[in-house]
Amino acid sequence: MDFKKYILGQNDEGRRLDRICRKFLPSLPLSLIYKNIRSGFIRLNGKKTTAESKTAAGDELWIASVITDEKQPQTETIQDLQFETVFKNTHIWVINKPYGIPVQKAKSGQLSLDEVIKSRYKTESADTSLSFQPGPLHRLDTCTTGLLAFSQSLAGAQWFSDAIATHTVKKTYIGLVEGLLKSETEWQDSLTQNKNVPQGNFHTMSVSDAGKKAVTIANPISYGKYGSTPVSLVEFRIPTGRTHQIRVQSASHGFPLLGDTAYNSSVNLEKEGFQRYLLHAQKLEIPNDNPIGLPQKLTADFSPQFNHFLSICLIETPNE
Repeated sequence: MDFKKYILGQNDEGRRLDRICRKFLPSLPLSLIYKNIRSGFIRLNGKKTTAESKTAAGDELWIASVITDEKQPQTETIQDLQFETVFKNTHIWVINKPYGIPVQKAKSGQLSLDEVIKSRYKTESADTSLSFQPGPLHRLDTCTTGLLAFSQSLAGAQWFSDAIATHTVKKTYIGLVEGLLKSETEWQDSLTQNKNVPQGNFHTMSVSDAGKKAVTIANPISYGKYGSTPVSLVEFRIPTGRTHQIRVQSASHGFPLLGDTAYNSSVNLEKEGFQRYLLHAQKLEIPNDNPIGLPQKLTADFSPQFNHFLSICLIETPNE
């Protein structure tokens, strides 16, 4: 029998063989993974073993050639997609997310940042782990730009995900809203997902007593006008992290993001050739004793398109 051999890496240490195979052979049903392990078509260090066997870094995973599930390299588009790296080490890769690129694929044929990061990790990383795959550690909407973190190790994924869940990592956004927000304010609402969404449309959120609590602190930075519409450039701090939180709370309190027609904006910027709306994840503040080597503060610059639109509204780019 002809086998292909793969060396397990540090992020495979101490994991069950069946769980590694589920990650490495995603199209193979779990029942067939178990069957192939029992029959010896999947082996550890050349020997038949059990699904519960624990692995170690440096072990050899032997897989019969007839069942390997290696993927071909991704399309040229993935390699051509450009974005700024804000910070990168062996645990975390933080990028400045471009406008209009989804974090994860929502439909067939769509390019996603998740695919790009996975592809580049496969070709650039020295780690040979088979069960670990990098992935996004928090969410940004397709039209939102700015700081987005991807895991580069299991330890990085675990620490950062926990820090986001416990709000140890502080997030600050900058957005352009309709209306004049005159002073810093704190919004506390309960948010829930809207039902009966038309087929093909994305889900929206709304304020509801039955929803999950969301807290947003909005602080106006400067003011301007888009045509006859007064606008405010606002700093948003979000102690909670709910889906569409800034967008839905801004709208429900009378200050929708300019151009965000899904949340009651009276202006359609996309039809006028601009970004759909302007919301930018500008800053992450991180504990200085974190175990994965992150700096205490990470910031992301606005895109040239973002800066250009602010100049149209006669708003100067705020300094960090």
